[in-house]
Amino acid sequence: MQLVADRSYVPTYNKQMNLINKTKYVINPLLILLQQQNINANLDELNLLTSISLSSLTNLQLTELLDRLNKHDTLNLIILELTNCELSNDNVVILNIIIGKSKNLKTLKLSEGNLTLEQLNELTNLINHQSIETLNLFSNNIYKSEEINIISDLLKNKNLKTLDIGDNYFSKSDFLIISNSLRNNKTLTKLNLGAYDNSNGLENILRALPFTVVSSINLEKNRFQDYNIILETLKPITTLTSLNLMDTRIDNNIAKNIADLLKSNIPPLKQLNLSKNVFGYTGIIDLAKSLITNTTLTELDIMHNNPVAITELQVALALGSVRGVQNHLAIARVQAVDAQAAHAAQAAQATQVAQAAQAAQTRAVQAAQVEQATQAAQAAQAAQATQAAQAAQAAQAELVIARAQARLAAQVAQEAQEAQAHLEVRAIEVVQAAQAVQAAQTAHTAAQAAEQATEDAVAVLTELATALSINKTLIRLKINFPLPLNWDQLMNITDETFIILMKRLVNVHFTVPQQLGNDGMRIFGNKLDKSLNENNQLEELSIFSEECMIKYIINFLNKNRTLTKLSLSKNSDNSDNFTKLVEVLLPISWKSIFPTLNTLKLIKYQFNGTNTSKFGELLMTNKVLTTLSLIDCNIDQKGVEILTKNLNSWYLTTFNFENSNISDSLIIPFASALGKKNAKLKTLSFSNNNITDTGATHLAKALESNNVLTSLSLNNNKITYNGALKLVNALQNNSTLRDLYISDNSIINYLEKDQLKKIVKQNTTLYKFYCF
Repeated sequence: MQLVADRSYVPTYNKQMNLINKTKYVINPLLILLQQQNINANLDELNLLTSISLSSLTNLQLTELLDRLNKHDTLNLIILELTNCELSNDNVVILNIIIGKSKNLKTLKLSEGNLTLEQLNELTNLINHQSIETLNLFSNNIYKSEEINIISDLLKNKNLKTLDIGDNYFSKSDFLIISNSLRNNKTLTKLNLGAYDNSNGLENILRALPFTVVSSINLEKNRFQDYNIILETLKPITTLTSLNLMDTRIDNNIAKNIADLLKSNIPPLKQLNLSKNVFGYTGIIDLAKSLITNTTLTELDIMHNNPVAITELQVALALGSVRGVQNHLAIARVQAVDAQAAHAAQAAQATQVAQAAQAAQTRAVQAAQVEQATQAAQAAQAAQATQAAQAAQAAQAELVIARAQARLAAQVAQEAQEAQAHLEVRAIEVVQAAQAVQAAQTAHTAAQAAEQATEDAVAVLTELATALSINKTLIRLKINFPLPLNWDQLMNITDETFIILMKRLVNVHFTVPQQLGNDGMRIFGNKLDKSLNENNQLEELSIFSEECMIKYIINFLNKNRTLTKLSLSKNSDNSDNFTKLVEVLLPISWKSIFPTLNTLKLIKYQFNGTNTSKFGELLMTNKVLTTLSLIDCNIDQKGVEILTKNLNSWYLTTFNFENSNISDSLIIPFASALGKKNAKLKTLSFSNNNITDTGATHLAKALESNNVLTSLSLNNNKITYNGALKLVNALQNNSTLRDLYISDNSIINYLEKDQLKKIVKQNTTLYKFYCF
């Protein structure tokens, strides 16, 4: 029997073993958790379990589980997985005993637990438990030398086949210590060493691996100082069939080196993940060419890399900006020359006036000295009194004139300074204009690169088609690339090329350019339909198009039995609404057209009462679709009323209504549907909308009666402390909600946020509360 509680998938267990007796046992936090996951189990008979997989348990829930397991003398556990659980020291002591009682334990996972040195020391039974084949200690903040030594001892288990020690804090010397413990290991087949910011020395572990046994290595999210050393270290591993290098900053040069490995078929890789890196078309072409001689690879993922993709509209805008800025720069230069000339004239005049004022002031001082001398000799030289008085009056007159001239000089100097400041402002404007020209020239260069990128996109398609026509082993290919931007380039892609490409793809993501026109859309749609009909493994399809492209691939959708995720989006806002899409799908039973589809995403569509009603008819016939996302859509009041009226009649468990201008008046019908007894939604998101305290109050009331919803996201709305308080207080009557997100709202007071967190801590079932 299995006990599984993981929100990422629907739990399964052996229904033939009836262990349920709800009336006999007191409801406790663990039982609440299990009931949330639709798991029925008698907690006093957990010794019959062979597999326990639980995530995000609180300390109280984990204590309950471990105590009940410890009551039994022997346990039948084969798999014990505890992810992101609150491990106290007391719990680790009991866990150590449980490991000792589980003689058949093969898999132990204690990831994201932040194990301390004391707790690692306590797990002595783990070191001596020689039957364990899979050990997962991912993301446990391990970095101390004593902790490294314990990990090293754990690796001496001669039966160990799978090891995950990624996302810890190992140094170069730590990698060396661990590698020494692995040298004598002859059983390890799978290794995860992902997510190390400083992976210097990691190659030592790779060199220590059993080259004739290990088959799978995960190095995702590492930051290698010398990638070539890593690749050279991997070459001798003759049994390596699966390699994950996702998000490791692979550029075109490194992609070429990896392509060389693929050409040589050493190591004999079957699965290779190179997604989320930074190589572009050059790297993709090199990898495509390597497929011609490669005879081992069956799965290749090169999604989300960095090809250049600039639209023709951006090119036109860039060219327009160049011309506009050039004109602005010419005018600015003329104005700058005029300002310089005016400033020079004003400066010369100010200099002359200042010199005259200084001379007048000198004469005034001299006259004042004469006046003083006259006054001193007045008693002795009475005969000269009249002459001295006249001289003094003349000197005083000159002093008044000098002062007036000085004031004039100061005024002129001030005007000169203002002219200088004005000139400096114009100079800054000239510099800014020059920078704008440089930016526009850069944009023009980018535009030219975009034109080249378009040609490169065609080259990539051609190279891939050529390689895949020769390669006979590659089955699953994941890649995203832009389509050609004009009619001629589209016509250059033959039907045969599309068919060869589509036959191997697992994920198809296309952005159809509007400038193809109606005829181009139709031709492309027919090409796509014809090629997709050759694909019997497609899982994800995303089409961004102004036209309703899905009408061209109805033939494919009627036959497809593998598609699980469909994303449809308009690539602009100026088109008809959702009606065309619904009219295309309505005549066909959705049950037959989408028998495997579980996720539907619709972006930038217009919902109204009429098309929403018809859309509801489609959903009513489908029992597989569980996730619906309406992103950046507009819906009127009538549409919301129809949507919420049928919400509990559909089979949806996840509903995302994000960035769609949802206000309080539109929230009320949703809250009403959530509060009903037949509510089915487990995950609901209204992030990035216009919900205020009024809407939050209605949702809070719904939470008090809802016993199904486990996750509610209201990030980036307009909810204040009062609305958030009502949501949090509603949890006193709610035992199912696990995650509540109300970050980026109008709660700006840290004291209010702290008060909300204190209230949340009193709740024993809520695990994640985000309020930033």
